[in-house]
Amino acid sequence: MATKGSCNRGVSEGSSSEQPFRIEAARRRPLPPRVALVIPTCNEAEHIASTLTALLDGAEGHGHDQIEICVVDGGSTDGTPTLFAA
Repeated sequence: MATKGSCNRGVSEGSSSEQPFRIEAARRRPLPPRVALVIPTCNEAEHIASTLTALLDGAEGHGHDQIEICVVDGGSTDGTPTLFAA
């Protein structure tokens, strides 16, 4: 039986035979890979909007509808962090 934290992915809980799952739907329609981007910034308030727009447009144009963008600020003094404050 697979235990929490083990590396037995694809093995059903409580399965006595430890056979991998069979997921036919995933084989019929494969999903595009997920994309994660990390963008380091420092004083990029003037350019970050156009950068993000270009990245999103490019990802969409290549069929990536699952994209995560993480903008990391490195001590900007031009207001870059305020553009992303929630």
